[in-house]
Amino acid sequence: MNTRSHEALVVGSGIAGVTAAYYLAKRGYAVTIIDRQRHAAMETSYANGGQISVCNAEVWTRAKTVRQGIQWMFDANAPLLMNPTPSMAKFRWMAGFLAAAFTGKYLPNTLKTIELGLRSRDAMRQIMDGENIDYDQSDCGILHIYRNQKALDHAVKMSELMQEHGLERKVVDVDQIMQIEPGLHGARDQLLGGTYTENDFTGDIHKFCRELLERMVARGEVEFLRGREVIRADEQGSHVDVDVETARGEREFHKAKIVVVAAGAESSRRFDALRRYHVYPVKGYSITVEVPPHQLHAMPRVSLLDDERKLVSSTLGNRFRVAGTAEINGWNRDIREDRIKPLLTWVNELFPELDTEIVMRWACLRPMTPTMMPAPYAVTRRIYAHTGHGHLGWTLCAATGEDLAEAVQKSHQPLYA
Repeated sequence: MNTRSHEALVVGSGIAGVTAAYYLAKRGYAVTIIDRQRHAAMETSYANGGQISVCNAEVWTRAKTVRQGIQWMFDANAPLLMNPTPSMAKFRWMAGFLAAAFTGKYLPNTLKTIELGLRSRDAMRQIMDGENIDYDQSDCGILHIYRNQKALDHAVKMSELMQEHGLERKVVDVDQIMQIEPGLHGARDQLLGGTYTENDFTGDIHKFCRELLERMVARGEVEFLRGREVIRADEQGSHVDVDVETARGEREFHKAKIVVVAAGAESSRRFDALRRYHVYPVKGYSITVEVPPHQLHAMPRVSLLDDERKLVSSTLGNRFRVAGTAEINGWNRDIREDRIKPLLTWVNELFPELDTEIVMRWACLRPMTPTMMPAPYAVTRRIYAHTGHGHLGWTLCAATGEDLAEAVQKSHQPLYA
């Protein structure tokens, strides 16, 4: 059987794979993207919350999260739900999370995430300007809302920290919240205050990935091999052997000078070289409300982050997207109605004029490391990782994709520059 050769093979066509391919192509690499789906960005990058949210850069690895997680185990409607069924992968991930929470990793990792987020936000705008992509983006800013005084006090401290490190997240009172988002008028009595980050923005991640990939393919920078799943990848010194199964059950053999694993939560499970980074699936849910023309006026004009409910919202053209919750339930991909219900309730409470009759329900497995930080780029000499961004893939992947391409270039000069 013939073996196809590639210079740089990227596994995965979501936001991690597409941004890695984009920056590798800019550095002169001939890039091939391979994906088990027939279209780009059909898994974790399909229907997320839509936020480019540097204001949400605070990592979860602190003692309070551990305490909340224990309490929430007994509440079916809690933002975080953990299936107690034991597994070694879950135990390893939880042990790593606890270690990060109690060994002082919270602050440095939060600061690093802020730095990556600011760079990524700027890089994303450069891609937007250079490629002229329409993905229902909105320069609306992101408004955090708070109902709990302790949570608001923590948000004030976090805003001060972020401002010290270059992020323009400012504290706002209830009157200012009403000016920023008049649609919250009906919830005014529930709110104590909030924060607003004017330069964060929103957009449809699925549209972005597909549009950018189509442009790269049209320019001849990237080849897209769809409907193919990587079975194994073995480094052989001068190249990586990649064994692939097609959607028809046929086997293909490829070899690449460089392999970038951007396979989301599957990265650690499918690729032996990444197992020590414990990329684990943390399920998130979203709903997308199709808003009829006569109700468009009732949609919020800014993106929201409800800190107490752990929900985010974005207005994407004539669609209203609400996403959130975290479920530690292994590789289960079921869309549970009891986890969808809090999202629908939130919409009905805050925006009662919006008709939620036409709603798309969705769930994904977010790739999350125990430290909440992306996996290291260079895994071996020829295998690189671009995964582990958790709920911040849309926020961070432009910066980490550029960093990955730079790391590749330092070790491997492109053949066709």
